[in-house]
Amino acid sequence: MVLENLLEQAFDDLQIKPDQRESLKTYLTIIRNRDEATYKHCLRVGLLSRDIADYYGLDAKALLYAGLMHDVGKVLVDGDTLRKKENFTAEDYEKVKSHALVGHALLAGIHEFTAAIIVRHHRYQPNPYPAELPKPKAKFSPATMQLIDMYARLLSVADFYDAAISRDNSKFGGQINSENTEKIKELFRQHKPDDFATAEDLLRGGILNSSYVAQA
Repeated sequence: MVLENLLEQAFDDLQIKPDQRESLKTYLTIIRNRDEATYKHCLRVGLLSRDIADYYGLDAKALLYAGLMHDVGKVLVDGDTLRKKENFTAEDYEKVKSHALVGHALLAGIHEFTAAIIVRHHRYQPNPYPAELPKPKAKFSPATMQLIDMYARLLSVADFYDAAISRDNSKFGGQINSENTEKIKELFRQHKPDDFATAEDLLRGGILNSSYVAQA
């Protein structure tokens, strides 16, 4: 798979140590065994998050890890619910919402900084979740907590964008053409208004694009 080759290149470029690579790949394998579409989504969001970090001069490793792991909690969501594209029930939504806290639990104490980022990636939207954040096992300074919030918000932009252009689902009225930047902007205005300016900047800079979807 081309995406996996791109991930290996990202690991090389960022000089990720072998033990860290294997740890991330172990989680990714579990995700893939649960649901192939979620696995590919995680790869794309990881690579896109790395690009966003590079664009803003931030820690690319931190956002690569967070992007790769952001949906790891979905390994405990049943497959039928994961693959549903329309007619979501309130029960379905509650099952999916659980993935943020489950993901944190799976990573806490192993990839603690990443865990703190991913548990927040659905808090920058109308009807944010989870309602209460778990207490981190590590003691983060106020400055580090600000970084975590910033990385989580940027991760949420990458996640939302990839979901909009790669998935045919009723939430966005069907799959969105990545060339239709005005429609993408409209979706950000509607679903992530506080991140509209960031999305507009990333679209203008060519960072939000369909290149990773094309490699899936």
